Amino acid sequence: MEERDSIILAYRRDGLSIREIARRNGMSRKTVRKYLRAFEQAVGDNPDAEAMDTYLQQPVRYDSSKRVRRVMNQQVMEAIDGFMA
Repeated sequence: MEERDSIILAYRRDGLSIREIARRNGMSRKTVRKYLRAFEQAVGDNPDAEAMDTYLQQPVRYDSSKRVRRVMNQQVMEAIDGFMA
């Protein structure tokens, strides 16, 4: 079961709070809210079992267009060496 699926089930079926789900999964509350908002937008006003199954069967999609490419440069190498020394 994917992380997203377990978050949605814990919230809807088990009635856990966002804080508790975040603590159990070792992630921020903001991430948990993001998954729950995406689910609620996709399901809309029809949160029955069939709509939930349909949503959970869809692959997770990430918007990588806003990510900045990171480059290994001399400054980063020096920082890594400093941590390892």
